[in-house]
Amino acid sequence: MRNIIVRYSLIIGVILSMYSILGIMFMTPESDLSTMELIGNTVMFLTIGFVMFFGIRKSRDTEGGGKISYGNVLIKGILATLLGSVFYALSFTIHSHFSDVNYTEIIMEMTIKEMQEEGLNDEEISLIIDQFEAFKPYYEMPVVKFFITILEPFIPGLIASLILGFILKRK
Repeated sequence: MRNIIVRYSLIIGVILSMYSILGIMFMTPESDLSTMELIGNTVMFLTIGFVMFFGIRKSRDTEGGGKISYGNVLIKGILATLLGSVFYALSFTIHSHFSDVNYTEIIMEMTIKEMQEEGLNDEEISLIIDQFEAFKPYYEMPVVKFFITILEPFIPGLIASLILGFILKRK
């Protein structure tokens, strides 16, 4: 079981890391933040879901004799998601630390543009900018960035695990 979960977790981590690095390379202040978030979460959900489906199904068929409970699927799915999320967060943190792309500034510019399009007044935008600027030094610390980044794929992976539990369970 461990080998299968680790192997498929690494596949999840590599795919998400490649997607993340490509996304950072092509990100500009003119990009639409909402669209990027929607695409990112969809890619994460589908990647984790498909890879876990094949990994847990292989585990069920080879090690479980074709039987697996909802709880086992959920545990394996969460474990695979967590390991893949750690790999993804590690690669994102390292890449963003050594990259020439100023990720936080681009996100801030995209957020300001989105707030202006939503019709927020200058006072509301200024308040959000102040909050962002206050948090920015913490986010620039690699350890903080790492732990925040783990949550990005973990949440879609948790949802995928809950769904796969119903699809893959067999008594």
